[in-house]
Amino acid sequence: MIDDGTITNETRLGAVKDIQLAVETLNLTDDLLVMAGDNVLDFSLSSFVSFMRKKKTSCVMCHEENELKKQQKTVIITVDSEDLITSYEEKPKGPKGNLAVPPFYCYRSANVKRIQEALDGGCGYDA
Repeated sequence: MIDDGTITNETRLGAVKDIQLAVETLNLTDDLLVMAGDNVLDFSLSSFVSFMRKKKTSCVMCHEENELKKQQKTVIITVDSEDLITSYEEKPKGPKGNLAVPPFYCYRSANVKRIQEALDGGCGYDA
């Protein structure tokens, strides 16, 4: 377990910074499967990991969500004809699409090394 040193919601680091803290603290260099700890699963993640390995790229899990209220409580992405993400919105008031992203991500090791670069470039700390 890694303690980020925060004791309130107002001082927490955020999901992205927490991932970077784990990468640095544990000196992680392999591919990573990252998921939020407040989820209960009733399915296997093995096909998701296999998909990432087959595609040889980092991946996010997504599913169609057509209910606006549910879309407004999660991340919504849009993708192009190659299934590359073209937009990523957290809890949008007016979603651009209907692909909802539960907090399940497979990061290739090459991309894990770029998390700090993303943070330095203005990536949101929590999404």
